[in-house]
Amino acid sequence: AELSARMFLERLDPPKFTNDYDPPSSPEAEEEDKVDALRDLSILLLPSSSTSNTGAHITVAFVSELSSSLARAHEEAVSTDKTTDANSLASRVRKFASSFANSLAPISVNNGDVKYG
Repeated sequence: AELSARMFLERLDPPKFTNDYDPPSSPEAEEEDKVDALRDLSILLLPSSSTSNTGAHITVAFVSELSSSLARAHEEAVSTDKTTDANSLASRVRKFASSFANSLAPISVNNGDVKYG
């Protein structure tokens, strides 16, 4: 799951100083690609319902990397986004981040065993 998620993260927060990244042809296409990357991350990392989990096993290091990438993507989206609607990239990043954080919160503790959403 982490390998796939890292590929999606590269689309959401592309490396700035490398020749390996070939950006989309226009700012609009780049934003659409980032929205698609968020959608892909949601499918991969978020549970499909409140009673299930994704089954994806991820490391603390990856969660830290995801957090940093989301923060950079949000900062860039806020600085370039002229709209304030709920479908803007910045809004979608905030929604994904809060949903992901919620999915990591423990939903129950039973005899010392913690069950996560």
